[in-house]
Amino acid sequence: MTEKELDMLRNAGIDAEKAVQRLMGKEHIFLRYLQRFADDENCDHFLSSLEKKDYQEAFRAVHTLKGTAANVGVESVADIADILTEELRNGCPADPEKTEKIKKNAAQLRCAFLTAQAAIRKFMPQPQ
Repeated sequence: MTEKELDMLRNAGIDAEKAVQRLMGKEHIFLRYLQRFADDENCDHFLSSLEKKDYQEAFRAVHTLKGTAANVGVESVADIADILTEELRNGCPADPEKTEKIKKNAAQLRCAFLTAQAAIRKFMPQPQ
């Protein structure tokens, strides 16, 4: 990857160098995982589950997203997903203030995911 490409990914919250290092320098594997991340549906699933107040399913989806994001260096998503995972770990939030905090963090997660997804798709054009 060029420095320009690394900068573009960094600006979207993706630490490609760290992720490639974690994969023992295998950039081709990183690129395959990065493409899969861009197509991941767990963010949408999390948001729809949260809207339906299905907190158990929302927890599962955001926990999965956290792991996937962390594995490919999408730290912007992994960090917010980690916070949401902890907020939802015990199920339905009883405190209205906590519910509002979850909604705020969910909006930030969506924004971070869409930003990373757009950068990945710009970096790796979709196959025809």
